[in-house]
Amino acid sequence: MSIKTALHSCCTAAAVLTLTASGGWAATTCVTRTVGTGLNVTKIAVASNFTTPAQDMVDAFQLTTAGANTAITICNDSTTNLRSQIDANSNLYSMFFAADTTANYYDTTSPRIAYSYAKGVPVYFTYRGADDRTVDELISNLTISDKNSDYYATLTGSNLSTYVIADTTTAGSTAIANAGAPYGVKAHAIVNSIEGTALPTTIPTWVVSPLYTNINLTFDAVTTSGTTKNGFVSLAQICSIKNSVSYVEFTHSDYTLDQKAILLLPSDTVAANLNSYIQGQISAGTWNSTFLPLHCYGTI
Repeated sequence: MSIKTALHSCCTAAAVLTLTASGGWAATTCVTRTVGTGLNVTKIAVASNFTTPAQDMVDAFQLTTAGANTAITICNDSTTNLRSQIDANSNLYSMFFAADTTANYYDTTSPRIAYSYAKGVPVYFTYRGADDRTVDELISNLTISDKNSDYYATLTGSNLSTYVIADTTTAGSTAIANAGAPYGVKAHAIVNSIEGTALPTTIPTWVVSPLYTNINLTFDAVTTSGTTKNGFVSLAQICSIKNSVSYVEFTHSDYTLDQKAILLLPSDTVAANLNSYIQGQISAGTWNSTFLPLHCYGTI
């Protein structure tokens, strides 16, 4: 893919591009963070699980000299949808934060080389609710060593066949993303290992069908009172609500995601400065020691 070098501006402070897809409506949702005059603009694409952390990242960058007087538009969607948009228009986004390594545009010429920005951890979660739901109501056969508490468990192995998904009697009780979302792919692998199912080819009755197009939609589908009470999402998405949910995290390398970023348009000064800021934080160790743990990602 040829990547044209052009500076583009944001047409609106917040835009929603709507695409018809399985699991309801898939939306590429954009929000603009502005500081000072906002005359220096750029637009970046981020995987759905990185939506809130990306806003915090941009806010921190805009406090620096290089980030002064900038307007940075952050657009989130499934990695597959974002890549399709970039394939169609190589000038649409200046940076791409993907949830998997295969979605990046590798280039042997610096600075357009993909690099790891986070280690994503998938979780199976439910709101505790009035009935005080615990991890045992998510997965059966958890051992004492698996449980950190009644509300939090960690499964470290690759073979999960000794466990059982607890709630498979209610149709549509669990929300899962489709194969267009890397966290969806990992959820399929987890469920298939536990239950011996064949997601996404065959969707069990207890899984919402059709599957959701990104994990923001998957997260939003889970409620305290509706049929869909459970969901497979990213640990980052429940970071701020841990005291309200029960969750099981999967930390084996077969299920975690090596999330990668790439500067698509090196001639875009704002994006290039943002890219340098991130890599500076990584080099200084601040990214691993503060940013990633604060946002519930594994270190890189």
